[in-house]
Amino acid sequence: MDALSRKAIDTPVPMDDDLDEPADEGGKGGYGPIRRKGEASESGIIFQPAEVEDVVIETVDETKGEGESDMPYSKPQFPALTPKEQGVKKQMRRVPVPPHRMTPLKASWVQLIDPIVEHMKLQVRMNTKRRAVEIRNSEHTPDIGYLQKAAD
Repeated sequence: MDALSRKAIDTPVPMDDDLDEPADEGGKGGYGPIRRKGEASESGIIFQPAEVEDVVIETVDETKGEGESDMPYSKPQFPALTPKEQGVKKQMRRVPVPPHRMTPLKASWVQLIDPIVEHMKLQVRMNTKRRAVEIRNSEHTPDIGYLQKAAD
């Protein structure tokens, strides 16, 4: 009985002057619920902001060097694998040359081939029958991506 009497006290009672206002209170006739501080909703729940006390903030120190770590062991250092150790097979790219670009290609052939052969260690040849430049990797090619880079 105590709960019923308390609910009756907390429930707002409409007054005569409230009838002049539009009926938008409590979600009736309006677009959404209107919650006022200290008033209960239809379900009897009172919405009030909660206060937070004793908030603990931890700071993480990320300025530790490579030697200082919480891990029980250090990170292993492995050298990069060569293409031969990775088991890469011989691959070839064929770049077609259109007829109107054949003469400029012949004129600047040496300048185009030198960096590809010396730095990327790729094998390059011109197939005149197919009118294409063929690029192939070798066992001395340090990076697998060089073949695609040279073809582009």
